[in-house]
Amino acid sequence: MQLVEIVLDTGDDPQVIFEALNHRGVRLDAADLVKNLLFQTVESQGQHQHSEELLMNAWLPLDAEPWRGQVTTGRIRRALIDLLLAYWLTIQKRQDVLVEHLFADFKKWLPESGRHASDVIRNIRHYADTYQRLRELPLTDPTGRLLDRMQTMTTTPWPVLLYLHATEEVPSDQRAIAARAIDSFLMRRAVCLMTTKDYNRLFVQVLADAQESDPARAGFAVARSLGNQTAEARLWPDDQTFLDALIMPDLYRRSYRARLKALLVGLENHLRTPKTELAPVLSSSDSRLNIEHVLPQKWDTHWPLTDGDSEKALEKRHEVVHQLGNLTLTTTKLNPSLSNREWLRKKDDLRAHSLLRLTTSSILSVPEGLGEKWSTDRWAARWDEDRIQLRTLWLARIALQAWPKPKADTG
Repeated sequence: MQLVEIVLDTGDDPQVIFEALNHRGVRLDAADLVKNLLFQTVESQGQHQHSEELLMNAWLPLDAEPWRGQVTTGRIRRALIDLLLAYWLTIQKRQDVLVEHLFADFKKWLPESGRHASDVIRNIRHYADTYQRLRELPLTDPTGRLLDRMQTMTTTPWPVLLYLHATEEVPSDQRAIAARAIDSFLMRRAVCLMTTKDYNRLFVQVLADAQESDPARAGFAVARSLGNQTAEARLWPDDQTFLDALIMPDLYRRSYRARLKALLVGLENHLRTPKTELAPVLSSSDSRLNIEHVLPQKWDTHWPLTDGDSEKALEKRHEVVHQLGNLTLTTTKLNPSLSNREWLRKKDDLRAHSLLRLTTSSILSVPEGLGEKWSTDRWAARWDEDRIQLRTLWLARIALQAWPKPKADTG
């Protein structure tokens, strides 16, 4: 390793020299340029005596992992610290800030803000600590569950969540209300195949509405802001629209797999009760979980049509095979053994290996509420079109409970 030592005179500005050295050198992350500008401004604002303390106690951890590690947003990889700074500046400006324009936007904002650079550095560190806390939230926390599902949908609500959790005056119950509202909004739109193209501007507006509200009611402000949207690209689907999408025959084929998996994982977690002796809450990104068709997609060999080979029976079979009621979750290890087996063999495998409520409470036993007509033995004796359609409606009602839309007068 070769090191270069640069000896500065008393009047030399290290921040200016740093920027000049990199003018034609290795490409810097936006965070390097922001850091350079901030510490240069600390000097110019006459706070030289605080520079070392700010560097060592506030900024230095941001120059190490995980902040300098690469993360993927969309299809682009960038440094996590750059992403954090873009979120932070979005919160300050109440305008969407792209990482590609981060330094230019920051350089323009800093003098216009009238703030001391030392205060800005400390505030950025506060938001970095907040980000770390959010990433460590358990899946039992509403915000933790939302962040888990956001990995399959969008990162655009991050500035809203950071603001709510970095602002001490916002109570924990209001943070939970906001998380549940955003979770419902995103899941309902995902299932209804609604566009995400306006989410950046939408969540900047939601952020502004939260910032302008009484912090004690900030969660209500988030829910109200989402509920008041009227543009097609921003609508929060009502119960009937959500229900219609959930019971559509081709849910599996028309859905993004990761989002469909998030839906099934959310249903599974909602079905679990305090009395359920199961593993902790499941994550949507758990690679061990796999979407399984109970009635196989390749059903010809082991799953003969119940009404013969009539055109009507065939049409009904094609209608239900990709419905919500025919889908469950299994572990990747178990899935190959299930494949296209006939129901009696498949049922035994599910009973022996599946501990998921999604399977045990509505495939291997009669769903709650249908017990008057069906005994468990009768329900589990076969798996056919009628049972799939009944389970579809049952799961759709569970989804309405798991992702409710608040009434218009919330808050």
